[in-house]
Amino acid sequence: MELESEQPRVLVVDDDAGQRLLTGIALQQGGCAVIEASDGAQALRCFADVQPDIVLLDVIMPGMDGFEVCAALRQSLEGANVPIIMVTGLDDVDSIERAYQVGATDFITKPIQWLILHQRVRYILRASRALLAAQESEARFRSLVQATSSIILVLDREGRVLECNHAAQELYPFCHGENVSAAQMSPPPCAHSWNIVEGSCHYEGTLRTPAGDERTLLWTVSPFRDVDGFVVGSVLVGQDISARRQAEETMRKLSCAVDQNPIAILITDPAGRIDYVNRKFTETSGYSLDEVRGRDLSLLQTDLLSTAAYQQLRQVVADGAIWQGELCGVRKDGEHFWELAHVSAIRDAQGRLTHLIWLQQDITARKQADARVRFLAYHDSLTQLPNRLLLQECLRETISQAQIQDSQPAVMFLDLDRFKDVNDSLGHQAGDVLLQQVAVRLQECLRPGDYVGVARSGTPMPSDLLARLGGDEFVILLTGIQRIEAVAQVAQRVLKAIARPFQIEGHTVSIGCSIGIALYPQHGSDEETLLRHADSALYYAKGQGRNNYQFFAASMAMESWCRNIEAGETR
Repeated sequence: MELESEQPRVLVVDDDAGQRLLTGIALQQGGCAVIEASDGAQALRCFADVQPDIVLLDVIMPGMDGFEVCAALRQSLEGANVPIIMVTGLDDVDSIERAYQVGATDFITKPIQWLILHQRVRYILRASRALLAAQESEARFRSLVQATSSIILVLDREGRVLECNHAAQELYPFCHGENVSAAQMSPPPCAHSWNIVEGSCHYEGTLRTPAGDERTLLWTVSPFRDVDGFVVGSVLVGQDISARRQAEETMRKLSCAVDQNPIAILITDPAGRIDYVNRKFTETSGYSLDEVRGRDLSLLQTDLLSTAAYQQLRQVVADGAIWQGELCGVRKDGEHFWELAHVSAIRDAQGRLTHLIWLQQDITARKQADARVRFLAYHDSLTQLPNRLLLQECLRETISQAQIQDSQPAVMFLDLDRFKDVNDSLGHQAGDVLLQQVAVRLQECLRPGDYVGVARSGTPMPSDLLARLGGDEFVILLTGIQRIEAVAQVAQRVLKAIARPFQIEGHTVSIGCSIGIALYPQHGSDEETLLRHADSALYYAKGQGRNNYQFFAASMAMESWCRNIEAGETR
C-alpha cells in the first residue's frame, strides 16, 4: 500500500499538553493516527504496546529527556529502525550532534510550522522506509554474494580491492585496499587492465594460492559504475574450474589410452546398438565409428552368436560377471576373422546397467596356426589327405554309428603296383608327384561331397574318407553301405582310375593297384581288426596277379600269419 493512502501511526511525546494537542490536530488533519505520551517512561510503554510507525519526541522533558528516550528506543529490537524526529527549541550545534549520536533520524525546531508538519512527517517516514528497503536489499544481495561459490571481486580503477566475497577469501587472502595486478590474475595479453568501459570480457586464467596450488578460473570482467553511470572500477566474477579441467584432462588421457589401445574396444547399449569404437577396432574390422554408430552388433558378427546366446551373455554381465568367449567376426570386406571377447557392464550411479564394454582381441593368426597344427597332426603333408591318426578316429566313430544305425561300413586297403619302378627310374620327386596325382584320382572315385579335407572338433565325419598311411598305401573308408555290390563298384572305379596312364615330368607312367576289402561286422568289430584284415586281403590280391580287389576271408588271415612267420617279421 502506498504511504499516501495509509494512516501512519505517530507517537507524540511531549510534557506540554498544549503542544501535544496542537501537534495531534495538525497530524490528524494530515491523515495520521496520533498516540500521545507525556513523559519518557510513558513513551517507552506506549511504543512497546502500539509499535508506531514514527516517533515525534520532545527533547526537554522532566525525568527522562528526549535524548535518553531516543537512545533507549534504539537499543530495543523494535525501535532500532523506527524513524525518530527530535523536536526542540534548541538550535545549537552540540544539541543537533547529540541528537544524531543517540540515533535520531531528523529534528524539527520550535516553533513548529503546523500546516506542513504532516508533510514533513510523511516525507521522513517515506525516506526512512526507502532507506530500510535499500538496507534490506543490500543485506540480501550481500548474503547472496557471500553464499555463492563463484569468486566475486570489486576493484577500483587502480585495481585495488573494494569488495570480495567469502569464496574469494577462501581461495586467496584478498584484502580491502590491496592492489590486484593483471599479471597476478594471469589474464590474456589483450586484457592488460581491469578497466572495462562497455560490455564484459571473458577469459580463462590461473591463480597460484599461497599454499602453492594452481587453480584454473573462468573470469568474467564487467564495468562497475557509480550512481551517475560513470565507470569507477570493475567487477570480476570467477568460477573455479580446476576440477573440471582436471577431469577433462583425465578424460583426454583415458580417451587416448582407449583409442590407442592395441585391443579393439566397443561400447554398446544393452540392446547391442553400437555407441563407440576405438581406432584398433577400425583397423581390425575396416569400419569407422561413423559407419557403425547406432547400428546393431550383428553387423559385425556371423550367426555364431544367436539371439539366445546374446541374451545369455547379457544375463551373465547383468549378474556382475564378465563374459568371455571366442567370436567369429566379419570385416567390412566380407572376410571372416576370429576374436577373443571380454564383455563387462557399465553402470550408472544407481547401479543400473547402461552399456556393455567389449574388449576384443584378434586371434585369427592364432586360430589359423592352431588349425594348421591340427591339420598337420591329422593329415599327410604330401597329399593333404587324412593320415593314419585321423583314419583311426573316423573309423572308430563310424563303427559306433554303425552299431546304432545297423549299417555296414567297408575298409578298402590300396597298394600301388610297380610304384617302386617309378621311384627307381624317375627319382623320388617323380614318385611324390605320382602319389599326389593318385590321391586326386582316388578322391574322384568317392561319392561327391563325402570327403572333408580339414577336420574340426565337432564336425560330422564324412560318409566316405580317403587316407594315406605312408609310402604308396592308401585306405578308403566307405560308410552307409547297403549292398556288397556297391563296394565292388567303388573298387572297380578305383582300378580303372589308377590304370589310366599318368603324365609325370614329361614321362608317361602306367601303374596299377591292388585292393583288399574288409566289411563290418563280419570281418571285424573294431578298427584295428578291420585294418588288419583289409591288409591281409590286399596281400591276397597281390598274390592273385595284382591289379584286382579281394574281400577278406578267414583263410587269408592264416596265410598272412604263416607268411609273416616265414619272413621273420610283420609287415
